[in-house]
Amino acid sequence: MELRVLRGHEIKEFAQLFNDDQKFSMDIMMASYHKDILFIGAFDQKLVGAIGIYDFKKIVYFWIQNQRVDIARQLINMAITLTQDDLYIESFVQWKELCLSLGFQRTDRDNQLVYHHKIMKRFTEYKQVHDFIASQKQRVYALDNFRHFMQDMGTPQILLKTIHIGGTNGKGSTTNYMRSVLQKAGYKVATFTSPVLVTRLEIMRINDQHIQEDEIITYANRYMDLWLEYELSMFEIEVFIAIMFFIKHRVDFAIFEVGLGGELDATNIVSPLICANTNIGLDHIDYLGDTYEKIARTKAGIVKEGIPFVTGEKNKFA
Repeated sequence: MELRVLRGHEIKEFAQLFNDDQKFSMDIMMASYHKDILFIGAFDQKLVGAIGIYDFKKIVYFWIQNQRVDIARQLINMAITLTQDDLYIESFVQWKELCLSLGFQRTDRDNQLVYHHKIMKRFTEYKQVHDFIASQKQRVYALDNFRHFMQDMGTPQILLKTIHIGGTNGKGSTTNYMRSVLQKAGYKVATFTSPVLVTRLEIMRINDQHIQEDEIITYANRYMDLWLEYELSMFEIEVFIAIMFFIKHRVDFAIFEVGLGGELDATNIVSPLICANTNIGLDHIDYLGDTYEKIARTKAGIVKEGIPFVTGEKNKFA
């Protein structure tokens, strides 16, 4: 059984399975288009169940093929995992007992249940979060743990329309140029960049405004135990926070700048619309290789089949 976030054509399929009414299907598609509802699907060769979460706070759609309890349990648990605030569900009477067994509680309203996340408030100020994340820096330079973690989270990164920028020099300026052009065209644009000038909060921005301290504290309190369980590195934690932050604020485009190399970089978890390498230089040779060819091969790791790729590199050895 595979659980993951649904995309456009899959949401249309779910809408038709949930209610074979054209207007109803259009309502669901419009809600998805405006990014109001997060849809999670269960696949067993084909779509066998789906759940829709409004504003990361309320389960508003719930369809399970043949009313299979095992699928319903996995989808509800995934909804719990992906949310940070109290999670509500109502009207789905047939799943009431299952929800109660998973930790939901009754409210004053008929047929409404709520799940209160049991979050230990380990962090009360940003410096504590910064120090904790920084302490995870010395992890193995690989992508396996992070890929496994994101799969278990339902691969939420596929919700984002991303642009992936790599290279030795010029990544930051290229990212900023693209952000500026898209923003002037009226789009809501997120960026993930490094290094920073003043505060580590600057690495994740929306319309050039960095994430606020209280929001990153919320993510840290909510997901710290999972980060430790999967042994995520500092940079992997930051990429995950950025992805969740960008999804929650419903950005139109998210531009990710590679941190180190490309192939094994945490940003390589995204599925971009287009990717680019600005140029190739002899940098980080202990990690990437000691020749232009070796470094070029590593940085080319962001290239994906069927995805447009551009580069400004003209060195024949790269």
